[in-house]
Amino acid sequence: MDVCGTSLGLKVMLHSPRIVTRISESLHVVPGPGLVFAFALATLYGALFHFIFGGDARRLAVFLLASWVGFAAGHILGVFAGIEVLSLGGLRTAAATLGSLFALMSVRALTTGQRRRRPAR
Repeated sequence: MDVCGTSLGLKVMLHSPRIVTRISESLHVVPGPGLVFAFALATLYGALFHFIFGGDARRLAVFLLASWVGFAAGHILGVFAGIEVLSLGGLRTAAATLGSLFALMSVRALTTGQRRRRPAR
C-alpha cells in the first residue's frame, strides 16, 4: 500500500486494481472576505434604515432581510450589466448598494400604514 498524494487533506491509497480514498483531516469551509464584507455592509444598511425610520423588532427583521436580498440582487444585476463603479474586488458595491436601497424603500412603502390597531377591551 503506497501513499500517492495528500492534496486537500485526502490521502490516496493504491491497491493493486483499485484506488481507495480516505479523509485524513476534516475540511473546513470558510466564507471569503468579500462575502463577509457584503453581509456586513448589507446589515449596516438595514440597521441604519431602521434607525432612521424606526419601528419595532419585527420591522427591523424585515428591513435586514430586504437589505440582504436587495444587496445580493443588486450585485448580481451589476455583474450581468457590467457595472464596475466602486467595485471592491469582485463585489459590485455601487450596484449592490442601489439594490439594497431599492429593496428597503419598497419594503417601507409596502409596510407603512399597515399597523393594526388592537381592539379595546
